[in-house]
Amino acid sequence: MNRHIGLTPNQLQEVTGYKHTKNQLRALALMEIPFKVRPDGTPFVTRTSIDASTEEAEVMLEAKLTLI
Repeated sequence: MNRHIGLTPNQLQEVTGYKHTKNQLRALALMEIPFKVRPDGTPFVTRTSIDASTEEAEVMLEAKLTLI
C-alpha cells in the first residue's frame, strides 16, 4: 500500500480549484488550510490537514443545524 502523507498535484488542484501554484497558495490561505511552501515554491498539504478541516466543517454544520 503506497499511502502519501501529502496531497497529490491532482488532489491539490481539486481542493483549491486552481492549477497554477500562485493561485493554489492564495486559495489555501483563504480557506485557512494549513500548508507549507516547498523549496521549489509549490504548496505541501498533509492529508491530516484536510481531514481536520473536513471534521471541523462537519461539526460547525451540525451545530448550525442544531440551532435551527
